[in-house]
Amino acid sequence: MDLSATTDGHADPAASRREARRRAFMDAAAELFLTKGYAATSLSDVVKRSGGSLSTLYAMFESKDGLCRALIQDRCRQVMQGMVALGRHPDLRATLVGIGERLYGLVLSADAIGVFRLLAAEGRQSPEAADAFFETGPDATKTMLAQLLADEASRGGLALADPVVAAQQFCWLVMGDHHMREVCGKDARLEGVARLAHVERSVDLFLAAHAPRR
Repeated sequence: MDLSATTDGHADPAASRREARRRAFMDAAAELFLTKGYAATSLSDVVKRSGGSLSTLYAMFESKDGLCRALIQDRCRQVMQGMVALGRHPDLRATLVGIGERLYGLVLSADAIGVFRLLAAEGRQSPEAADAFFETGPDATKTMLAQLLADEASRGGLALADPVVAAQQFCWLVMGDHHMREVCGKDARLEGVARLAHVERSVDLFLAAHAPRR
């Protein structure tokens, strides 16, 4: 749903300006949280970097914690939208390779890595932000994938003791240690042919482990 559109389908200039301001606040916060640290960043810093006013920021997010939660939820939604956009292929391996490539690219994107770094540093002090992250990101992805795997198991294409555990195993196979290395500042993200080869190996290992027993 486009919140910046009026009932007659035309863009609402005021709503468009609010969304642009909201986006500017979050982009500035993301940069500042990652460079200065969450605790050292004030809302005045965010306003100075993005423009606008402190009163507008408070009206939109209520607090720094609220801004942090909104930022994390926004980044996680971007990942989920990319996952949901994938169509299902009649061949299970092709479906899982497509999901694996998309998952790898999105979770190891600069935005996603930034969120992980922020939560690693601030999650204990901001448990609500961590809860929002897991609910909107990893847990939602795992639920979607678990349903796909359970459907395949019901047709006899997979042997699964627990689709949720299997979904988690699939995600870790695809991400390998590349994700941890990226979070720690190492350049580990694969691209192109190398990424596809890694994902295909991960999918083949997953399918071999959960092959139906004949």
